[in-house]
Amino acid sequence: MLQFISKVFGGNKSEKDIKNISHYVTEINQHFNAYASLSNDELRGKTNEFKS
Repeated sequence: MLQFISKVFGGNKSEKDIKNISHYVTEINQHFNAYASLSNDELRGKTNEFKS
């Protein structure tokens, strides 16, 4: 009974946290895919780009 009420009102804290940050996971995965194909030298260049 309590589980039903909890789900009606939005789930537990962990489920709410996951829902709130799930869009970040998608964005991070997109960046990962873009950087995974770079060579070591290209990654070094990106590091310098991020620092400036």
